[in-house]
Amino acid sequence: MILNAVLDDGFEYAETPEQADALVRRVVSELRSGNPWVNMDAGDEVTFVLGDRKYTDEDLFGNWDPYGELQVTANTRTGFGAVRWNYRFMSCSAEPPWDPQVIGDPGFPRWYHPRYVIPLARVEESVREFSRTGGQRPGCIEWAEDGGDHDRLYLDAVQYRAMFRHAA
Repeated sequence: MILNAVLDDGFEYAETPEQADALVRRVVSELRSGNPWVNMDAGDEVTFVLGDRKYTDEDLFGNWDPYGELQVTANTRTGFGAVRWNYRFMSCSAEPPWDPQVIGDPGFPRWYHPRYVIPLARVEESVREFSRTGGQRPGCIEWAEDGGDHDRLYLDAVQYRAMFRHAA
């Protein structure tokens, strides 16, 4: 199986466990911390896709048959990120971090509610497990069912800033 990393500027691939470890470490640590749409360092995203071949841009529009997808968002400045498996389950934390600033939807933009954010070391661990288990949902982190409820998962800029301005 091949681990595909779908990035803003193209694809990167890993075919061995050693290559996968290096790819995960590098990609997560090199994601941008800034967001071009708002004045808030909110991180960036990458999608890891496990499949039987190397995917290309053309595959994104109809020829997509992965064993699993893991969307990862990371803010290297704050040290936190979020993981979404097969668009069905969302990473979660029993003790949400204070003001992690992790982007959930860069184009809108919206931030993940802190309850769905975990430390970057746990993010990396989950991607490695995803790769080793053939695209299965990683068991090394806690999960919440996504349910497609974007109002529960995301906060817009005004909601996010208000959450931390009025707390404490």
